[in-house]
Amino acid sequence: MRINTLEGPIVNPWNNNSIIAYHGSTLNALKRYAPEEGAFLNHFTVQLKHCSATTDFGRGFYLTTSLKQAQSWANLRVEKSPKKDQGLVLQYELDRNWLASLEGTEFVRPCKNYWSFVTFCRTGKRTHKRQGSQRSYDYVAGPLSLFPQPFIIQDCDQYSFNTKDACEALPKPLVSHFAKTSNHGRFIIHD
Repeated sequence: MRINTLEGPIVNPWNNNSIIAYHGSTLNALKRYAPEEGAFLNHFTVQLKHCSATTDFGRGFYLTTSLKQAQSWANLRVEKSPKKDQGLVLQYELDRNWLASLEGTEFVRPCKNYWSFVTFCRTGKRTHKRQGSQRSYDYVAGPLSLFPQPFIIQDCDQYSFNTKDACEALPKPLVSHFAKTSNHGRFIIHD
């Protein structure tokens, strides 16, 4: 067995910091909250009825720890918008202890169980739940798929908050980034 070791000192020792996660959206979708870059959306609430049921982890509000991925999600929403729009990214600070208190499941890699779960959720016909429970998982976390192809996007993850209780308990988001209007409201994403 070969063991990989880290070279050099660990820069930041573990201290159970919050998880910084992002959500890509558009100005039109959030305009009733009057978003301003650098401001918190104090009255923002997630309404699951507006979330798609045919996504990797089912109907839910999706976050990612990858800013680039959130910008990409915002760009997709701008492209699908019937009127002129502008991408924006919301930033969430997720407390690990709060996350641990939720009923959830996490996939660390794209194994057979992951693909079975994604395929089940992508049908949009039923909600997922723990065996013997009538409730959906509060959240699901794991890799980001390129469904229907059996591939994932490297270095991208997703957290889906799937119940009203979990969505209502999310912290208030910060408007962290606006796309420039000179780029047709889209983010330019550099590798």
